[in-house]
Amino acid sequence: MCSSDLYLSEANFTRADLSEAQLLNAYLKEANLTHAQLVNTNLKGANLSNAKLQNANLSGANLLNTVLTGVNLTGADLRGANLTDVELCQVNLNGTQIDESTQLSQKWLLVQKIVTQGAKGWDLSHVDLSCASFVSVDFTDADLTGANLTGTHFSSVDLSNAKVKDASFIGCTGLSKSTKLALKEQGAIVDDELIPAEMKVN
Repeated sequence: MCSSDLYLSEANFTRADLSEAQLLNAYLKEANLTHAQLVNTNLKGANLSNAKLQNANLSGANLLNTVLTGVNLTGADLRGANLTDVELCQVNLNGTQIDESTQLSQKWLLVQKIVTQGAKGWDLSHVDLSCASFVSVDFTDADLTGANLTGTHFSSVDLSNAKVKDASFIGCTGLSKSTKLALKEQGAIVDDELIPAEMKVN
C-alpha cells in the first residue's frame, strides 16, 4: 500500500498486514489495529488518536509527528520505531516492547519503564510525568516530591506511603475524590474545586 492523506477513521484493520505501507498523514482516528503488522510502516504525520493498537507490531515503524493521544498500545512492539516529537498523552504503554534503537524522548522512556517495571521505592522527585497513563502501577514508597503529574490518568495504582509534597495532581483522572483529598492533606497540589471550603487558604 502506497498512499498518503487517506481517510480511514474507525477502519477495522485487526490482524491486517500493513508492513512497509506508506500511510503518510493518514487519518486513522479510532481505527482498530489490534494485532496488526505495521513493520517498517511509514505513518509520519498520521492521526491515530484513540486508535486501538494492542499487541500491534510497530517495529521499525516511522511515527514521526504522529498524533497518538488516547491510543491503547498495550503489548505493542515498538523496537526500532521512530517516535521522535510524539506526545504520548493518555497513551497506555503497559507491556510495550522497546530497545536501544527505539527513538523516544527521555520523558516517555521513563514513563514506559514505570508502567512495565513499577515504581516501588523509586525517586521520581521533580520529574515531569504529566499527561501519562498509569494502569496498575505500584508507586508504594516512591518519592514523588514536586513531580508534575498534571493531566495524568491513574487506574488501579498503589500510592501507599508515597511522598507527594508539592506534587501536582491537577487535572488527573481516575483518582477518587477521597484519594485526592488524602493527597492534598499530604501536601500535594490538587484541583481546587475538590477541596472543601474549610481546607482552602484565603
